[in-house]
Amino acid sequence: MKTNPSGFPAKETMGGVDSGIGQERGNSRAYALSRLERDFPRLFERVKAGLMSANRAAIQAGFRAPTKPKTRVEKCLTLWKKMTDREKKVFLKEIGR
Repeated sequence: MKTNPSGFPAKETMGGVDSGIGQERGNSRAYALSRLERDFPRLFERVKAGLMSANRAAIQAGFRAPTKPKTRVEKCLTLWKKMTDREKKVFLKEIGR
C-alpha cells in the first residue's frame, strides 16, 4: 500500500476518495509535508533535499502564517516559568547587581 509522507494511505489506494478521516490538520509537520507534496511539489522537493524546513515551506506556500517574534521580555517570562527554584535564585542574584 502506498503511503504519503505523514504515513497515511495515499488517495489512489483508497479508491480515489479523500474522506478526510484520520488526516492530520493544523500545524503538524506531517500535515505540512502532505499538503506540500500534494499542492506545492517544488517546495516539497526543497524540504526533502534539506534546503528548507517544512514550516518555512508552509509559510512560503501561504497556508501557514509566520509566528510573531517574541519580545525579550516575553522570552524571559517563558524561560522563568521553566526555571528551577535554584535557577531563579541565581538569576535574581545576578540581576540585583
